Amino acid sequence: MTRLIVISSENDIAGEIRYIHNLFEQGMELFHLRKPHWTAYEQETFLKRIDSCFYPKISLHQHHEQAMTSGLNHIHMHAMARETNGDKMDEPLNCIKSTSFHSYAEIISCRKNFDYAFLSPVFTSISKPGYTQNIDPDLIIDQRIPVKIFGLGGINSRNAQSVLARGFYGVAVLGSIWNDPAKACANFNELKNVCNNNVHMY
Repeated sequence: MTRLIVISSENDIAGEIRYIHNLFEQGMELFHLRKPHWTAYEQETFLKRIDSCFYPKISLHQHHEQAMTSGLNHIHMHAMARETNGDKMDEPLNCIKSTSFHSYAEIISCRKNFDYAFLSPVFTSISKPGYTQNIDPDLIIDQRIPVKIFGLGGINSRNAQSVLARGFYGVAVLGSIWNDPAKACANFNELKNVCNNNVHMY
């Protein structure tokens, strides 16, 4: 599995489809589409503009039913939905499932099955003002945890290595890619090089 995940900007960006295609062409292996303000129709329309050859590399954060009808095989369940959906996430779904945690204790206590998860904010967020570091900087991920944990929040090419060194399987990024879309590919490639050069046993 990839060590680097890119999450879409919550806000709409001019030329966004072009940037997404460019990132895929640069080697982006997994893209999380998170637009919480979108209707199902808006999301479907957006997806139709993305080359379908990239669909296996896209995870949906909302309107999950479209994953089943559009040939996508990744869905992401945010923390609140994870709790309110009870045992539904335990149903056998032909897809890869992920979720979000905001404390290490949540990871330990979760009894649902996920393939990977985000733990945030590792550092103060680049994209969300006021979303400050909440994860203990001395935290080391226990390698016996069955779910792959990705650090999220304030991560860029300068600090990604320190996250991987703490036992995180990989990193997920948002602000370091989308705060300056013109540099999205350049920043992505810097992060990809850090991740590729810091592969560790998990």
